[in-house]
Amino acid sequence: MGFVVILILDAVILFATGAVEDPPWYLEIWWLVFVSVAVFDLLRAYMEYRFVDDRKAMTATLLETIFDVVLLIGAITTGFYGSI
Repeated sequence: MGFVVILILDAVILFATGAVEDPPWYLEIWWLVFVSVAVFDLLRAYMEYRFVDDRKAMTATLLETIFDVVLLIGAITTGFYGSI
């Protein structure tokens, strides 16, 4: 839900400023995806650390976050999606 709101706000800002063709780096979609994946997964790991008795769940979430970030960095830097 939060990511959808971020994308809608991004589209509104881009169209309002007229920077649709060449947006600043902090309003590019790949940057928003990268930041939202990292922040939401780290928040989930923190909540598991605070409220779940099993510490293996938090470790698994942190490892999954690291894997997701490495996968996103690889996809972005190699132009896997064809947008960069």
